Amino acid sequence: MLRSRARRQGLIATTGFNLGQPMDFRVPDLGFHRTRPGVLYAPTAVVVVEVLSPDDETFEKFGFYAAHGVEEILVAHPQERWVRCYDLRQDPPVQVERSSCLDVAMADVESEVDWP
Repeated sequence: MLRSRARRQGLIATTGFNLGQPMDFRVPDLGFHRTRPGVLYAPTAVVVVEVLSPDDETFEKFGFYAAHGVEEILVAHPQERWVRCYDLRQDPPVQVERSSCLDVAMADVESEVDWP
């Protein structure tokens, strides 16, 4: 569902990529880029998606992502069935109702996700 919206914005979706550089990187669940990232490491992404899991450190990663030029992070909580968008271009990051990078409201994302 997010991939089609990303394509309309000219973004490329990737999974399982390393954001950062060797010895200092994070691995988001999904990312959207303006250009195809490198094979091993992507220096940045426009948007990253993190899916919460037990003992997750998603919120501790915000500073790392912001320092690497990520504009927004979408955080999904499958058990509670919500998705939040945070604008990392603001300091401190601010939760917003709509992803400007993907042009979609979080309420629409929540209603369209095929939750487990």
